[in-house]
Amino acid sequence: MRTHVLRVPEGSTGFERVIAEAIATHVVTEAIAKRRGITIEEFLYDQPDTKFGKGD
Repeated sequence: MRTHVLRVPEGSTGFERVIAEAIATHVVTEAIAKRRGITIEEFLYDQPDTKFGKGD
């Protein structure tokens, strides 16, 4: 396994830094999912304790 370094552009602050970090996290997450043979759009676990949809 190779190690990579993702650098946030120097001087990035506030909103710019948040966006850069979110994009980097998304790219890493997608790469890991791809190696595992799953897509990042699918749920891995069913959460029976969620309140979404109850009481309808």
